[in-house]
Amino acid sequence: AIVSSSHGPTYSNYWYDLYNKGTLIVNNVTFKYNSPDRTYGGEIWTGVNSTLTVTDSVFDGEHTVRSQIYADGLNYNINIDKCTFKNYNASNAAIGLNKAGNLTVTNSIFQDNLETSYGGGIYINARDSVVLIDNCTFENCNSTADGGALYVQGLECKLYNSTFISNIAGDDGGAILWSGKDGLVDNCTFTNNKAIAGWDPIEGEYHHSKGGSINVLGDGGVITKSKFEMSHAITDGGAIYVTGNHVNITDSTFKKCNVTFTDEPKHNHGGGAIYVEGNNSNVLNCTFDTCKAKLGGDVFIQGHNVTINKTESKDAYVPSSGGSIFVQGDNATILNAN
Repeated sequence: AIVSSSHGPTYSNYWYDLYNKGTLIVNNVTFKYNSPDRTYGGEIWTGVNSTLTVTDSVFDGEHTVRSQIYADGLNYNINIDKCTFKNYNASNAAIGLNKAGNLTVTNSIFQDNLETSYGGGIYINARDSVVLIDNCTFENCNSTADGGALYVQGLECKLYNSTFISNIAGDDGGAILWSGKDGLVDNCTFTNNKAIAGWDPIEGEYHHSKGGSINVLGDGGVITKSKFEMSHAITDGGAIYVTGNHVNITDSTFKKCNVTFTDEPKHNHGGGAIYVEGNNSNVLNCTFDTCKAKLGGDVFIQGHNVTINKTESKDAYVPSSGGSIFVQGDNATILNAN
């Protein structure tokens, strides 16, 4: 079936093609945007105590102020499998969650989406939600603010076996901005993601984008068994920037990740691969190849009680200090580094 967007049911003055307050199953449907006068709305809205299952469907094109799938309320359950979200241009992500519900997205593609605030692919503003994303691809997703592909404000969100390619954030987290606690990124690949805020003529300096692939604000996060290549940030953390405490980065590889070498007295431009601002965090069993920064070609440690153990570094480059690791925080421990 093909659904062409029009002025359908309304919710809070927004139009939706499908409006769900019960149980809705959508299978093998193409949602095709072809209504240039449609400014507000999206394809599917789902609310309190609702269940939504979408499989083998395509969401192609939208220019609106709402998500293609938008959930608002409490106790909703959304399951998305084998779907494609592409050519999306709006002020909300392709999938948007608000308040508290559950979301599972598997085997799906998010491609060529532009979001004018947070999260070009998925936006999660639901701190009590359970979110699982597995075997998904996010490519050429852009946001003008944080999280080029994925913006997370939620507890214990899990991300497995997914690929992030050429995503861009206008501020922090080229692919992901993660502010919830106890998040997990497991066996994911990040290639050519960028956090690239530009020059601010009023302030007379660059916006200070951090975390070329991931910016971790929440505590207790784990990033493991993942690959980062050609990630770039304007200021700090070419691949990963860690503000949260008790964050573990393990069994991962970093290649050709970098930050700019701009000379700004207030900013370090450190950590070609990883910048750790938070405390009591660990970088374990990781390898670094040809990473570059002004300070700390591989890792910059600003936080306290940070441990680096069993790491390997090759061809780290800095124009000034700390060829591989630069330590600014107290009580850092470095073991078995080559």
